[in-house]
Amino acid sequence: MKVLMKRWGCGVLVGLLLTTSLVQAEPWKEDFDRLCSQTAVAEGLTVSELDSLTAACDRVMGDIEKSDSVEKKVYLFRLKKCRNLYSYLVEVKKVQGEK
Repeated sequence: MKVLMKRWGCGVLVGLLLTTSLVQAEPWKEDFDRLCSQTAVAEGLTVSELDSLTAACDRVMGDIEKSDSVEKKVYLFRLKKCRNLYSYLVEVKKVQGEK
């Protein structure tokens, strides 16, 4: 019975720790995930959609820079890569005459 109680207690502790970390998650992480997930389909997007994603990346970069997250540099690096892809595709599409 004691072993069962210890395991149950550990499970509760782990659950509380996970819940606390989820509650303290940065609000920009959801935007980051949404923005960078579009890279897989970016080639098929229109110039206006790509411009919108580029502008959104710029806004989220500002939020990340203000953050105290220890992962801040990694997220900034990855978001800049996503933004650069969108910007590059806009240039390519404009040269090809697409809108």
